[in-house]
Amino acid sequence: MTVKGKSGGGGSQEDSVDLPSPSKSAVRKAGSAVRAHAYRRAQGEFVAEEDQREVLSVVASYRQSFSSPLQSVNMSLRSYLSSLGIQGEVSQRLKRMVTIVDKLCAREKGMDLSRMRDIGGCRVVLATDSIDDLNRLAEHTWAAPYCIESTTG
Repeated sequence: MTVKGKSGGGGSQEDSVDLPSPSKSAVRKAGSAVRAHAYRRAQGEFVAEEDQREVLSVVASYRQSFSSPLQSVNMSLRSYLSSLGIQGEVSQRLKRMVTIVDKLCAREKGMDLSRMRDIGGCRVVLATDSIDDLNRLAEHTWAAPYCIESTTG
């Protein structure tokens, strides 16, 4: 995984740091720990800042691991639009950390972080209301990676 950010020296040069993506087990444990920490704080118990930072670091690394695949999907969608001659805008986003924590702690308390499916997403907004363009894009994008050929004959 590559984490990009601005250099601390006041310049605008970007730094790249390769960090290993956390294991599925570590992600699962971090999600449970986020929930446990929130519960303990709600009960008025002390949760060490170091513990919170460590757990949130795993969550942030897991979140960041979606960046490269997300960028790849974004570029593929742009390429599909271009090759099909369809006008549209492609955007992408990673779920914000605060929203991930909220989802784990309040909205879906039993959710396993490693199974959270909406951490990253892409959106295509077509320039027109053409259902034909929408269908062509859908056929092109969904057929390509999941194409199944019949072997019976």
